[in-house]
Amino acid sequence: MTLLGIQTVSGKNKEGKSYSGYRLHFSYPIDSKYGEGTAVENVYISDQYLEEMPKLGDDVNVLYNRYGRPVGLAPAR
Repeated sequence: MTLLGIQTVSGKNKEGKSYSGYRLHFSYPIDSKYGEGTAVENVYISDQYLEEMPKLGDDVNVLYNRYGRPVGLAPAR
């Protein structure tokens, strides 16, 4: 997925606990089996999981934990 945009996000959840992180916006090609063109999506990732912020235009893979939550980014190979 190609990183298209980065938004800083912070606030408090329903329990009053503070959070901060980033909403990352990505694009990726649609599998020809399902259609054609480019799809987009955004992912929230806590700043505690990012050691280094990728640059716009970088190709990355989002890493998820067993609960389906994003916990990191890895360079696409």
